[in-house]
Amino acid sequence: MIFLLLIPHIASSYVVYVAVLAILFSMLTASYDLLTGYAGPLSFCHAAFYGFGAYTSALLTLKTGMSFWLALPISGIAVFLFGVVVGYPALRLRGHYFAVTTFFFGH
Repeated sequence: MIFLLLIPHIASSYVVYVAVLAILFSMLTASYDLLTGYAGPLSFCHAAFYGFGAYTSALLTLKTGMSFWLALPISGIAVFLFGVVVGYPALRLRGHYFAVTTFFFGH
């Protein structure tokens, strides 16, 4: 773990960029594995939530000049509300109907 903390100080900016992308995609993969592996339903909307949170955070920081640390919880709340809007009706469905509904909202 200490090695990961040293990467920004000893590596080039490209290596840091690749490491950050690897960490981001591993977090997305782990959360999707948690959803499909333990909860069971096949959700195609997972990446849409991830992208919606990133887009909301980027808009808040770039367009309003808000601090990243303030935009982060606000975008989390926005994703939560989007998830409630999508999840409440979708979780009443089973099987292929659930997958098609999440595919619709995910695209």
